[in-house]
Amino acid sequence: MTTWAPPRRTQHPELRPERSGRRDRGGGPTAERQVFRERVRMEAVGMFADGRGSTEIAKELLVSVRSVQRWHQA
Repeated sequence: MTTWAPPRRTQHPELRPERSGRRDRGGGPTAERQVFRERVRMEAVGMFADGRGSTEIAKELLVSVRSVQRWHQA
């Protein structure tokens, strides 16, 4: 008998939280990761300028709709 499992959410691999416990040691995202995230945010800015909606942008960039909404508010 096969057990039920919830569907997996698709998320950009580079945006997944680190599993090494860096935050527990007082660290945060690496400089490389910050640059990557900023690049994704800037892509979203361009998409907003083209008149696209938050849901569409989130699906294309593989991020949460809430993240896109926060970027748009900022």
